[in-house]
Amino acid sequence: MIEEDISKTFDGSVGNDIGNVYIDSSKEAEKRMKEYLGQIHNPYCFQCGSTVVRVSFNQEGKELKDLMLKFFSRLNGI
Repeated sequence: MIEEDISKTFDGSVGNDIGNVYIDSSKEAEKRMKEYLGQIHNPYCFQCGSTVVRVSFNQEGKELKDLMLKFFSRLNGI
């Protein structure tokens, strides 16, 4: 995995705080996605209030859908 200097990928002044993102739910999925990306700028590095969120994935790791299924199954006691 390539590690990037967060200062190169994140600039809080560009308005990419996820709390300020508005998506019109009446639009079709592709337009909502484009709207989201246009507002958040970088979906892998954004701000949530005063917290910087940086998303990365392990290429050798388990798939997210499998991890989410396991997580929610445990919550439901399955």
